Amino acid sequence: MNIDRSQRLEAYREVKAIIDLVGRAKLHAEEARTIVWAAEGLLLDADDAAESMAAFETLMDDLESHRWTGLVGDDANPGPARRLRAAVAGCAAEPVPAGV
Repeated sequence: MNIDRSQRLEAYREVKAIIDLVGRAKLHAEEARTIVWAAEGLLLDADDAAESMAAFETLMDDLESHRWTGLVGDDANPGPARRLRAAVAGCAAEPVPAGV
């Protein structure tokens, strides 16, 4: 199942919007760069998709267990952390299995 390029670009824009929303109070510059790098890696190069997703998931797991505990939300009301995970995953041409 190949995801439409326009959908992937929209997911990338969502990644950038969430980073802007969360801002410097909850996200350091290096963390923001890592998230953007992962999203770009998924968007631009399927060969690096697993590496990009793994780096992103590692960062998100750390954020959610420390500074972002209140930003996760739930299925009915997803917080920025859940929305960011979905947006980054949406940048991939093919679904990337979790925990890769």
